Amino acid sequence: MAPSSVSSSNNDVPLWKVFFLFLGAVFIYLLSIILGLICHFIYFLATELINFFKNPFHKSEIKWNHGEGDGTREKPYCVIIIGSGFSGLGLAIKLKQLNMNDYILYERRENVGGTWYDNKYPEHLTDKHNLREKIRFNTKVTEAEWLDDCYQWKVTINTGQSFYSRFLVSAHGPLANAQFPTNISGIDQFKGDMFHSAEWNTAYDFTEKRVAVIGTGASSVQLVPIIQKHVKQLYVFQRTPPWIIPRLDRKVTDFEKWLFEQIPLIQKAVRSVIYWTRESVVLSFAYQWPVKTINQQLAKFFISTQVKDVELRKKLTPTWELGCKRVVLSNDWYPTLQKPNVQLVTDGIKQVNEHSIVTSAGTEYELDAIIWSTGFQVQGFPINIRGIEGKTVEEQWLDSPQAYKGVTTPNFPNLFFILGPNSGLGHNSILLMIESQFTYILKTIEYMDQNHIDKFLVKQQACQQYNDRLQAKLKKTVWQSGGCKSWYQDRMGNNTAIWPDFTWSYRLIMQNFDYDKYDLFSIDNKKTD
Repeated sequence: MAPSSVSSSNNDVPLWKVFFLFLGAVFIYLLSIILGLICHFIYFLATELINFFKNPFHKSEIKWNHGEGDGTREKPYCVIIIGSGFSGLGLAIKLKQLNMNDYILYERRENVGGTWYDNKYPEHLTDKHNLREKIRFNTKVTEAEWLDDCYQWKVTINTGQSFYSRFLVSAHGPLANAQFPTNISGIDQFKGDMFHSAEWNTAYDFTEKRVAVIGTGASSVQLVPIIQKHVKQLYVFQRTPPWIIPRLDRKVTDFEKWLFEQIPLIQKAVRSVIYWTRESVVLSFAYQWPVKTINQQLAKFFISTQVKDVELRKKLTPTWELGCKRVVLSNDWYPTLQKPNVQLVTDGIKQVNEHSIVTSAGTEYELDAIIWSTGFQVQGFPINIRGIEGKTVEEQWLDSPQAYKGVTTPNFPNLFFILGPNSGLGHNSILLMIESQFTYILKTIEYMDQNHIDKFLVKQQACQQYNDRLQAKLKKTVWQSGGCKSWYQDRMGNNTAIWPDFTWSYRLIMQNFDYDKYDLFSIDNKKTD
């Protein structure tokens, strides 16, 4: 079909409407940023003053009255951290800053990084803070078991050795293990090259190859434009299209770097503007402000300007609300799909043969390689952690994962999760949530240390009430009611991935350890008041 003009599609948005939509979006964003900056300043003053008047000369420090351990049952570590991604490294740095060095990290890979394994930034973190001596690489935790007779975690690693700790932190991340489809026959029969986007084969040469990329999520949007330049033919298999918006990206100039270095306050101001711009998205996704409709119309306009072919544009336009699934930022996704050596395939995959893929329409595509860009295993729990009475986390979370504030869960004493249920984000940097959870974890350990408490156990009622409130709020958001099925939802249809509010509101509830929501015990006197 010959390319047709922009005005011929039902998805087109008239230019005059786009102009007013754009002005409306700019006005709402500016208003939210200004209000946000004012609130941020008030919040900063209020929290600093409150903390000062509570204890004006107090400097947090965790000594942990059991002394530094060696990992044996007689002398356990204070903290064992599973994973050395941003979460594990960040918590280790915080512990070190509080003069608490009785911890160790277990990392299953041969280097730090977690989800960012191929990124150099985590390596710089470990070098700057001298963390490598605390990390055991190529060490996979195979099992962790709570011992209620001594209030310790017994952690077994892939060598068969067992180590002990007072606290256990699961920092492996929710997007750690690649997800392969289980409903496509013949995958094992394929004789070409095949790998997952999360387990990238850096040595593979794409030159003059016929390649299929399965999936059109965030990973595909990033990798397809790159490999398209090298392959002979690229088939992109799409089940459902994502919403794509322009990526506002540029290099920071030397002058800006110099200015930020000389006047740090300017850098903080710029960061605050970026932060509140992202926070304003919550007004659209969670509070149903008119900006949601504006943004969606602008996204449609972006498609109409990027894709001239009416039929292709129709295939690339989502049928659900913007934000229901992850919104992807890209300037080269749509242009890449219109390259001569790229074909978008929207028919379902029936089977995989030795050298091809056959679709439900009966079309066969000859291939040299298949890249599965099908996301991560987000249901279930990848580590065999056993709590009270031997129940595992996966067994407890089988139908619908629940945690109190995303950090603790009933029946698992002295266990913390980083990025546990409902602490993911659909609008801002996940590091903001991770840092809030650091605060809560450290406040908990500090409180227990100062009050000679050896075991905490979150109350079932507190956890249930917290999650009931979350689910009630989520039902009013685009993440749950936007008309799509996404990995945000569990087997029961509940959204157990996303925090349905501002990051600053989460930070507020994580400022202190709310001990009244827990049963607390000491090893000598058992349950305390």
